[in-house]
Amino acid sequence: MGNAVVGKLLESNRVVGPVGEDGGPTGGPVSGDDEAGSHIVVLASGNLGLVYGTRIGRRATMEQIEAFYPGLLDGLAQHEVIGSLLVHSEADGPVAIGAESRTTLRDGRVEGEDPLANFGPNAALHLQRNDGSTDAPDIYVSSFYDPETGEGAAFEEQIGFHGGMAGSQIQPFLLVPSELPLTDESLIGAEAVYRLLKEWVSPIGQEEVSP
Repeated sequence: MGNAVVGKLLESNRVVGPVGEDGGPTGGPVSGDDEAGSHIVVLASGNLGLVYGTRIGRRATMEQIEAFYPGLLDGLAQHEVIGSLLVHSEADGPVAIGAESRTTLRDGRVEGEDPLANFGPNAALHLQRNDGSTDAPDIYVSSFYDPETGEGAAFEEQIGFHGGMAGSQIQPFLLVPSELPLTDESLIGAEAVYRLLKEWVSPIGQEEVSP
């Protein structure tokens, strides 16, 4: 994916110019500093893409992205190698966007076919966790994933699905002595696994971690 795909989509759509005090476009003329892609940073980790905008000093909402770059989200979601996008709506919170669908993660409301259907039963929970990160990008980009063939797409010159959701890593496991107590709750994210490990070692003198 990278800057090439995002750049082409920006060039093919109207780029809104100056930013107002509320973080929205003012409708003024586009200057040289507002050319397509000049305010966009794209990073890749396996099959995960991170798209950051630098127009404003905070994470842009879905509404702001659609105002600044009309058609960008839909254009990305319809790209053949992309499975879903994660953005944060000012009105609805975290939203997953697919080629012909949108899922509001807070209440599970799905319009069209759920873009997260191939990524395991906890995909929405993982994305909500990511959405709450202080370093969350404006747009999380996940590649497509075919669970029957195990095929996906990498956004860098690597093989595998590190960084994103797909492949055998969506079925992780812990190999531990059977006498250790297990929780009935799903372990969502590294923090949850860490808390469980700390609970196991606390009886032998290790300090417990606060929840």
